Amino acid sequence: MIAARWFRESPSSDRLLVLGTSPGTYGNPREVWLDSTFSENPLPNPHVSITGETGSSKTQATKSIIKELGQYNIPALILDFKDDYSEHIYAETEALQVYDASYESLPFNPLAPPIDLRTGQVNPTSHIYRLGEIVKRIYRLGDQQTHRLREAFKRAYEGSSIQTRAFEPSPDQIYPPFEEVRVQLEAVKGNEALLGRLSPIFDLGLFSSEGRTDFGSVITSSTVVRLGQLPGDEIKNSVAEFFLMALYNHLIRQRQIHSLGRLLVLDEAWRLVESPFLEPLMREGQAFGLGLLIATQFPGDLPGVISESTATKLFFSQTQIDQIREIQRTVVGKTSGPDADHLAGVLKGLAPLTCVLHSKQHLPFVRVNVKPYFERQNDQVEYQPISK
Repeated sequence: MIAARWFRESPSSDRLLVLGTSPGTYGNPREVWLDSTFSENPLPNPHVSITGETGSSKTQATKSIIKELGQYNIPALILDFKDDYSEHIYAETEALQVYDASYESLPFNPLAPPIDLRTGQVNPTSHIYRLGEIVKRIYRLGDQQTHRLREAFKRAYEGSSIQTRAFEPSPDQIYPPFEEVRVQLEAVKGNEALLGRLSPIFDLGLFSSEGRTDFGSVITSSTVVRLGQLPGDEIKNSVAEFFLMALYNHLIRQRQIHSLGRLLVLDEAWRLVESPFLEPLMREGQAFGLGLLIATQFPGDLPGVISESTATKLFFSQTQIDQIREIQRTVVGKTSGPDADHLAGVLKGLAPLTCVLHSKQHLPFVRVNVKPYFERQNDQVEYQPISK
């Protein structure tokens, strides 16, 4: 994996990513560079959040960042809910492999519990409860149905002679296939309603053990996981949450490189803000080379702990007063007064492809004209990997 700095600000031979321009001295535009490791004022993490109403150009900004990092062989892993990134011409142009969840079994087993970094052990019981809570929340299950699901998970492990208390797994440890959960649910009377709720997961073969690709091989190159054609938000959201779980479990087994090695892109991030794996990925992932780019319509979609974990924030246009107040609190610390009023006026007047950038390198904010993806396609620049 190439060791690379996240962003650079000052023009130099090893600069990495320019976001766009802002008004400079005497009205001359100046380039705005993003760089969490800029030596004069480093940021605590490389994560970026992008918010803005429909039509404000969030996707153009996201694609621009993906493209620029791709020039340095920094792969992007994209969870695509709307086919913005799975579209054939775009994927082919940016050399993205498309992993279509509608037609391919996903490359991981949700029943594989995470390894604890401190002890080297797995705890199937803890994992059973975590899986149960994810499914309960997404499918709005009652307590009794959740209990029945947990019991099916437990019997699936026991049927494969895997103890449910903590143990140290062998390097080639095999866990029960996810299909076994359906078998266990069907074996117990009274599970008909629960099976009806969860049947799409099983009917679509989303986690089939047949022909499963190695998860590591999927995320080492730029990949789009196409979720847009799955039937219904419950299926899309559950697959995405299980994917975050698998990514976390994979990362913590890797060597800590403390420099950017891959980018995780979560568009429609409101779907995933309650995932128990999102915060750990943001908190611990950067040690393993992971940067997150989180995009959603409204800043209020992001819980405080998630918003605070993104050191760089791009705010595109907002017209709803409650969302403007959210940005005012983040950028100037209050919702009234001259500074807050000025910011509100800027936000309401932002044209497409224009945003407010806020980070401790740009206080309180800088207004940026973003160079869109469609303009960057014509750039012919020779890039070289950046080494530490």
